[in-house]
Amino acid sequence: MIFLLCKEKKLWYCGFMSSSLSSFLPPNSSLIDLLTLVDGGGSHRLDPADAVKTHPWSLEMELRPQKLETGVEIRLTVTNRTNLPRTILSWEALRLEFHGQDSGPGGHDLWAYCGASHPERPDWLRPVDPGFSESGWLGMNDSDYGGGNPLAALWNSRHSVALGCLSLVPEVLGFPIQRQESGPATISVRWAADGAGAVGVRPIEPGQSFALPPLWLASSNQDGLSLLVAWRRVMVASGLPQGHPSEGAREATWCAWGYERDFTLAQVTNALPKVAELGFSWFTLDDGWQSEEGDVTLNPAKFPGGEQQMRDFVAEVHSRGLKAMLWWIPLAADPKSQWWANHPDTLVRDEAGKPVDITWWDSALLCPSHPDVVTETRRQLKKFFLDWGFDGLKIDGQHLNAVPPCYDPSHGHTDPLEPHRRFPEFWRMVHEVSEELKPGATVMFCPCGTTYTLQAMPHFDMPVASDPSGSWQVRTKGMVFKALMGPDCAFHGDHVELSDGERDFASTVGVGGILDTKFTWPPGSSNPSVLKPGGNFDLLPDGERRLKGWMEAMKRERLDRAIYTFGHYRFGFEPVEMHVLDAGDTRYYSCFALPAEGEDSLDARWSGRLEIRGLPPGSWKATAWAEGAEVIHRDLGTLTAEAPFLPLTIAGSLLLRMEKLK
Repeated sequence: MIFLLCKEKKLWYCGFMSSSLSSFLPPNSSLIDLLTLVDGGGSHRLDPADAVKTHPWSLEMELRPQKLETGVEIRLTVTNRTNLPRTILSWEALRLEFHGQDSGPGGHDLWAYCGASHPERPDWLRPVDPGFSESGWLGMNDSDYGGGNPLAALWNSRHSVALGCLSLVPEVLGFPIQRQESGPATISVRWAADGAGAVGVRPIEPGQSFALPPLWLASSNQDGLSLLVAWRRVMVASGLPQGHPSEGAREATWCAWGYERDFTLAQVTNALPKVAELGFSWFTLDDGWQSEEGDVTLNPAKFPGGEQQMRDFVAEVHSRGLKAMLWWIPLAADPKSQWWANHPDTLVRDEAGKPVDITWWDSALLCPSHPDVVTETRRQLKKFFLDWGFDGLKIDGQHLNAVPPCYDPSHGHTDPLEPHRRFPEFWRMVHEVSEELKPGATVMFCPCGTTYTLQAMPHFDMPVASDPSGSWQVRTKGMVFKALMGPDCAFHGDHVELSDGERDFASTVGVGGILDTKFTWPPGSSNPSVLKPGGNFDLLPDGERRLKGWMEAMKRERLDRAIYTFGHYRFGFEPVEMHVLDAGDTRYYSCFALPAEGEDSLDARWSGRLEIRGLPPGSWKATAWAEGAEVIHRDLGTLTAEAPFLPLTIAGSLLLRMEKLK
């Protein structure tokens, strides 16, 4: 039996928890466990209906159904009802079971969105096959890899379910997804004391209560991406700022990273005429201009003329009609840097007092909550924008999403995780100061293949696919950004040279993204590549022809200004991967053939009768404007919303434009 109390649109349940939450669960799912808590006395499975007075903990559950979105906010509070203090060591809440149904291409019957950051940089959207295991841990998964989005979603061919956290500050939680060799998958929310110093562990005194972070459960008959959209809307309604990209964020970028760290200024400036000729707007000076991370001092081998030479370089970029962007790794200090020598007290230190390592750059992490670090960051921004004259920043590094526990007592933190919870405040400061110093300044955020953190997303303009492993990651990251930042966010697919075949422009443009490149010019001018041994990124005649065509097509079609629309197709369960963008009386359908295991996306093939879903009533003219790596123009005739089928052959990809006939 369930007793329900209603007051101010909040529901308090005292009864069997499975009945209380069943209306928010999709078919083929069940709630296995509401809350299991581990303390020094062992493991305790809790339920609001538990009336056993000898149980050391009581549980209260409050449900707050969402007004505008599917789902419910869940507040769980436990109370110590013993006569002694008890320390919570871990808890797991809302453990759900979800079954696969009707396998899609590749034999996959379940898919997941996983929001945690790992050094392996896995896909954000993944099939959940037998044996699948993902910790979803948003604490540190390496010295400089951690954080991400407090949300996990599962979907099958008919329904989806998601668990999330509604806290407006980053919480250290896990969203594990597991699947045994047979049977359904499980999903839950978990917290455990960090092994390095038992961060967050504190005793709960007799009669005192402990509230879990606000949790969120939602389901849908669409795929899991629709629940990412719903979660973003709920978070915004709860007070998360809704970011809006600068106009400059919608412009294509060229980056000097094709020359890598050992570039010369002559190499970079020699590329200027070609970058301007091809219609790029941004000219980015990448890693290598600095002498040491942590210091805003120029590398004398690159800039023997000092800061005046940097000013002259930026002026030359501007003289070509281009905007200048500067690569920057904030919150990092090299052991040889002046900052480390003069301010060793500003480093994040572990429990043993050792600095936290940022790999690749072999630097140490600075504490973003330290006032001296904030002051120095402001000084550096003033140098970039006012003194040197740059127009935008490319913020780089895999450490941008989370701060490890900081144990330096001189910092005065309320607890070691305070810098992590306040990390978005640092990025807000960077964004606001940049805009104050240079109105219209554009901030690119590139966290080296890791998962972005929702609470930081309002504070940058350019989200990037960020070191994608190939075209699949470009497209799937683009989808996630459109869901979490808004359907018109200014997504960049990162350098096209990172896509399949180094020429899969469609995977960026087709999802509403903006092109970036790191080509070197003139051919033969590049250094031996560290990232591409034996190769280079020279722009050869065929590549130049193709790049020019895509730049013109991107500016003509402007898919980045169209509204990315979810719900018409079910990701992972369609014969063709589909992306839909709404520009009013023009609709764009980007179709990608599904490659076999290990196959290049450009080599995938599909033929058949494709349903064009989501067209409003009326007649529509269909045109194919890009196929594979080439821009084309092919009239496909007309169709109607009542008979929305096209016989198609897709070679890699086919980008379609539907224009409503008057």
